[in-house]
Amino acid sequence: MSLSSRQPASAGEPAATSGAPSPVSDASDDDERRLDAEPGRVAVDLAAVPRLLERLPLDPEPAVVFTALAAVVAPAVCDVAAVVVTSPPADSRLDPGTILVRSAPVAADPARPGWFVAPVTVVADVGAVGTHDVHAATVECRWRQTRPTPEQLLIVELLCRQAVSQVVQARLHAAVAERENAAENLRRALDTNRAIGAAIGVLMATHGLTHEQAHQLLATASQRTNRKMAALADDVLYTGEVPA
Repeated sequence: MSLSSRQPASAGEPAATSGAPSPVSDASDDDERRLDAEPGRVAVDLAAVPRLLERLPLDPEPAVVFTALAAVVAPAVCDVAAVVVTSPPADSRLDPGTILVRSAPVAADPARPGWFVAPVTVVADVGAVGTHDVHAATVECRWRQTRPTPEQLLIVELLCRQAVSQVVQARLHAAVAERENAAENLRRALDTNRAIGAAIGVLMATHGLTHEQAHQLLATASQRTNRKMAALADDVLYTGEVPA
């Protein structure tokens, strides 16, 4: 399925960049180029948009996802793209999940005659549950010799929103995994404490010890045998005695 066509770059053409910015290579798949498109016109196959969305990585770092975004939009939607990710002031606040997308009017590129540029600014709160982390990104798409179509501009906005969604989804996955890990650690700790408590009770009943004496007996045996108290507690529950 063809997506776009791009004439070979000539000297002085802008390079696709991201981040600080840095060069981003153009996609070169044959199925992402329409070879019979008119010169300077990027032809977009709307049916291929879902596949473009799938090319955005799932990553908790906005810079990683938006850097990949530059390689997705160029040359599939525009001729070249530059992406810069920034952090707004620390006091910036948005409602959780808010995504603000602002598209500037298409304008002639003053630095490159014959080129058109359409900056899109994205501001979003990508914090995980209960946290705030506002980031901003500016995506500058450039077209050579012809103005972009409304469909192309809409696709760029759609890809920007999806990029934010990829970051938020990755962070939610990480937050869920962290909480599941904490819950598992808590469950294991409770099981261990129950086993140690039961072993102390057995030693108290067997040897007529106080709780403190039984605990000390188990702790001393742990140091002597270089084994964890939980492991010794299992032995006590099985034999009724502290291992020698």
